[in-house]
Amino acid sequence: MLVCDGLSALPDAVANVWPQTVVQRCVVHLIRQSLRYASRRDWPEVAADLKPVYTAVNEVQARERLDEFDAKWGHKYGSIATVWQRAWSEFVPFLAFPDSIREVVYTTNSIESPQRSIPPGRHRLRTLPQRTGSAQEDLPGHPRSRPLRMRTQALEQQVEGSAERVRPALRRPPYRRTGIDQSDQPKTTRPKGLKTPKS
Repeated sequence: MLVCDGLSALPDAVANVWPQTVVQRCVVHLIRQSLRYASRRDWPEVAADLKPVYTAVNEVQARERLDEFDAKWGHKYGSIATVWQRAWSEFVPFLAFPDSIREVVYTTNSIESPQRSIPPGRHRLRTLPQRTGSAQEDLPGHPRSRPLRMRTQALEQQVEGSAERVRPALRRPPYRRTGIDQSDQPKTTRPKGLKTPKS
């Protein structure tokens, strides 16, 4: 089961690899997308009227609740019902599960919240992974992964070794004194058959 936030290419990409994957649209993202079409002062009432749609017992009841919502708000915010109708095939799969499972699969916030709690820069990969072992061992959370300091030192040694190899090619040209050096001037050749006039 794939719970996504509405990226158009993601379900197709996953279906190419795992054809039996059930795609579930994040309900929280659907609500946020719906509120974009509503005035801020109407957000509490609109959100409360959308709740019977995603808390319905089955798909039939959810469709009835959406029609009731459209009958109430369609004249003012007709685009909200359209948002749910376009995502309907990806919205209804979680309605077949009990409430204990719905709480897990109806949103992606359980993944987004820990990522937001990490201070900026802490989760970034600071060095290139060492390819001495498998790809899983290079990940920071793997039990056999080497400490970040050891990887940093190894990378610095590689950079220093590369600098020593290219240092001769990066040397500056020798310093030239001011003035014209006759040895550096291009030599002019006189065409054949041309005689120098006598003074």
